[in-house]
Amino acid sequence: MRTLNLHKVIENKRYAVVLSIFLSVILWFIIAMTFSQTTEQTIPGVVVDLSGQSDIMQEMGLNIISDEQVKVNVRVSGERTVVGGLKASDIKVTPDIKGITSPGVNKVQLKAEKSERASNLMFEIVSISPKTVELNFNKLESVKVPIEIELDNVSAQEGYTVQAAYTAPTEITVSGPKDEISIVKTARVKPTVTGVLTEDVYESCEVTLLDESGNEIENKNLTPDYKTVTVTIPVLKTKEIPMTVAFNNLPKGFKKDSIKYRLMHDGQPVETIQVAAKKHVVDKLEELQLGYISPPEIGLDKTLTFEVVLPSGVLNVSKYEKIEVEFDMTGMTSQVFTVSTINMINKPSNYDISLVSPRISGVTLIGPTADLDSITAADVVAEIDFSQINLKTGQSEVKANISIPAKGTIWAYGDYVAQITVEEKSS
Repeated sequence: MRTLNLHKVIENKRYAVVLSIFLSVILWFIIAMTFSQTTEQTIPGVVVDLSGQSDIMQEMGLNIISDEQVKVNVRVSGERTVVGGLKASDIKVTPDIKGITSPGVNKVQLKAEKSERASNLMFEIVSISPKTVELNFNKLESVKVPIEIELDNVSAQEGYTVQAAYTAPTEITVSGPKDEISIVKTARVKPTVTGVLTEDVYESCEVTLLDESGNEIENKNLTPDYKTVTVTIPVLKTKEIPMTVAFNNLPKGFKKDSIKYRLMHDGQPVETIQVAAKKHVVDKLEELQLGYISPPEIGLDKTLTFEVVLPSGVLNVSKYEKIEVEFDMTGMTSQVFTVSTINMINKPSNYDISLVSPRISGVTLIGPTADLDSITAADVVAEIDFSQINLKTGQSEVKANISIPAKGTIWAYGDYVAQITVEEKSS
């Protein structure tokens, strides 16, 4: 017998070709048997889609009430290469709710299909486990409730003030089953910040629902539109600033220091007001000017009142709403004069202007008694400034400013007018 020489067989081209074909067939058979066969596999954790509603449910206003995701296992079959790569998101499981017509807990069948992303994959759905689930069908309602802030152990450093904390938003909308929503009366947030503050605090806080007695509600079917809200605790810097008034429209030669006054609030003298604002704002405040006073407003028994108006963003800590200005008229008196000296200044060149009457009667002057006794009507001057007047032809009344140039301590109380006639000049 001849001995088979494997080396010679391999070197023989005829035998090599036959051997290659044989091995290729064997390899193809192995691959086909290993990778192309159909198999089954369970896909765990497929979330049941509860978003769909039937037309009847919509007409009745019913919704599926569920406080957590419902998950099932889905058995699939197909080629091993396809099935092995499937994920839970490749399968869509929904409840069959066509027969639901009334509120309450109902057992419903589940149905599964390929999701849109897996619609072209070659596999079949074999079964769902569990096949049914119990779902709560109920009418959803909503209610708006305010948010209360529980703030403990917070204070301001000296020279600062903590203002009322607030939330954004200031209220929330809670949704839930009709027969459960009525227990919600308010919501609460509790910031964790404590201690002494010198600047604003912002904190995101969890919202807790409360019943009528202030007890926390443990009901997962009740859903607020905001589960957390931002709490702001404003901290402002305080400052004491003086209050003042200013004088305008002073007569010629008048000494404003001759008018003595004091500021009053609720019958008590005040000089300053306490305000609060952001540090960069309040540091720039030096005084609060209440307004302007003209001498014609000041009478012997006259008290002027000013509203306290602060710049935007500045808080009135003293709570002053109005300040009265009382004038010290000690040693003052009044006399009535007829003024014959009437000066007209800044007359327009295209008009002829003349006085209807050469005097103004009944002018009340106020000042120190000795100074008033030392003047005559000739010391009193009326001035009409036409730069401040809108002229019209014909006869009219115009404002006349009264001054006593020789005495800077005397002023005219009240407003006075002169009668004039205006004619347009011919060209």
